[in-house]
This record gives sequence, C-alpha cells and structure tokens, in this order.
Amino acid sequence: MTPEQIALSSLQAEWWGVAASFLTVIVAAIFGFLTLLNNRRALDAQNRAALAAVTAAPRRPGRLRQAALIPANAEVAWAIESVADGQWMLINAGTATAYDVALTGYTDLDQRRISVADGAPRTLAPGEALAFTVLSRFTLRGPANVVVTFAFESGAATVRQTLRAPAR
Repeated sequence: MTPEQIALSSLQAEWWGVAASFLTVIVAAIFGFLTLLNNRRALDAQNRAALAAVTAAPRRPGRLRQAALIPANAEVAWAIESVADGQWMLINAGTATAYDVALTGYTDLDQRRISVADGAPRTLAPGEALAFTVLSRFTLRGPANVVVTFAFESGAATVRQTLRAPAR
C-alpha cells in the first residue's frame, strides 16, 4: 500500500465517522420528538382517566340537577351529535332555557382541539343547538371531553358539566 492510498483510506474513514455521527444525531432527534408526542398522549389519557374517576358517581346520564341552582321543575339536558367529519352540535335537550352557554375542552389538548365559531356566551332554549368543531389530534380521531358552562337565569351563578363527544 502506498502512502497516498493510506492517506486516502484514512480520509474516507474520517468522513464515514462524521456521517455516522450526523446520522446518530438525526435518529436521536426523531426519537426525542416521538417521545414528546407520546408523553403528550399519555398526559391526555391520564387526564381523561381522572375525569372518568371523578364523574363515576351514579346519576342519570346527560342530566344535571343541583337543588340550590336549578328551579324545581326545570331541567337542562345536553346532547352531542355529529353533523359531519369534525363538526358537532351541542343540543339543549332539556325543558329549561340555558343562559350564558360557553363551550371549552376539559384538558389542554381538548382546549386546542375544540373551537366554537362565535366564542361569546349564548342563550339556548330547549331544542336549540350550538355548533362546534373538534379537530383530530396527532392525526388520530378520538373522543373529546367538552365542558359546558351555563346558568339557569341570565347573569346568575353558572353550572359546569363535562360531556364526551364520542369517537368516530
């Protein structure tokens, strides 16, 4: 082997080492990004599990009654129906009018996924609906926890209820 060949092979080995180091950094960055996404999903799942544990008390599904805030004969019941892909309707299926109705997500991720065209609080009479959008998260479709805040009289104390928009 001549000195030129030895120098050339030494230079090639150095370049292969640089390329391998560069690829190692790229692979580490990809796995770091995937780990970050997975941790966000796990946190969201943990928040949903905590919500399920808190709301596991037996009661009529979809109905809300709190004696101090609700008139004796009034009842507000919420229904969530899918209109189209990602488009949903929050419907007042009860017998009472709900005032100052506002909609948001339960977890931070749900808050980023859920959007209402007109974010101002609204009044929903029985049978009226509020349209909202649920964006897919991390390219996965799944349920979203929707928090509805409302009052039984205009300007009165608000009541908060958490509902689930079913997975599609």
